Amino acid sequence: MKTIPRKQKLRFQLEEPRIHHMSLISLDLIVASLVQWPLISMQNPPLSIFMLFFSQIFQLILEETNRYFHKYTPSKNTASTSAQSPDIAIGEIYTFFVITVPMGHDQRGSLKDYWSSDEQYCTPFYSDMMPRDHFFHILRFLHFEDSDTPPSCDDPDYDRLWKIRKIFDTLSNKFCEMYNPTEHLAMDEFIMF
Repeated sequence: MKTIPRKQKLRFQLEEPRIHHMSLISLDLIVASLVQWPLISMQNPPLSIFMLFFSQIFQLILEETNRYFHKYTPSKNTASTSAQSPDIAIGEIYTFFVITVPMGHDQRGSLKDYWSSDEQYCTPFYSDMMPRDHFFHILRFLHFEDSDTPPSCDDPDYDRLWKIRKIFDTLSNKFCEMYNPTEHLAMDEFIMF
């Protein structure tokens, strides 16, 4: 029986040596492509098109997550939170979402099972990308909006989506800015109202 050699993983190192991100295109190339191709065309790599829409969103998530962590740490000074780095880097947010997306396709009993070393559960992808405790640290403090100034529920203009409103508006504006529909559009009848 013939054995197939394992493929070599392409990686580049982020700010901290313990966290790796597998990618065919480095973040420098993505930023360069955003400057080079301000509008979407066939020459754009798929990752740079994704970053055109979501780079501001990831930056917003990074700022709000770090803000929430800094507000939380003075009130709770436990060993588990003080052992973690206070500031999460942008590369760690990207890696967090790179890990989260395949979790939807590979569903397990609990989040800890993704980092399990048991033979039946072992998937090195997750532990190669980020240590389990650091993933849970980011998940614990993940925020999209400053929670200190919530709008009043009694207000007639109360927005029930206030916690994700910035992300929704940013994404909506990006779609309007980057996509210009042509004359011929095809719509799926299930999404038409």
